[in-house]
Amino acid sequence: MACDPLFDDGFVFPRRAANRPALPRIGYRIGRFDDFLEAMLRRVNASVPLGAWTHREPDDPAIAYCQDTPLRSEIEARDASRLRDATEKAAEALASRFGSRHIEGRIRAFVITAIR
Repeated sequence: MACDPLFDDGFVFPRRAANRPALPRIGYRIGRFDDFLEAMLRRVNASVPLGAWTHREPDDPAIAYCQDTPLRSEIEARDASRLRDATEKAAEALASRFGSRHIEGRIRAFVITAIR
């Protein structure tokens, strides 16, 4: 696995299915599982770093956290009708912690996979 994105070792995924005329059967495979896994592992660290997040209204960070992250499903699992209340409480908590000034930061999600 190459760590340097500028290094070209000839690895190509997905492969193009080459179907010339008069073949006994059509080739449709674009790669094997190992090729897919290799392609995904190469892209893990190739993502663009997150930029600073900005907002216009004081309650935008609370809306982002409560309604646009996996936290929303946790809130709705407890009581879906109280999503707005939870968002308002989060806005109040952020305002008490940071004041009404502009909050700069990043919203991140971490995906954890358990393998047996």
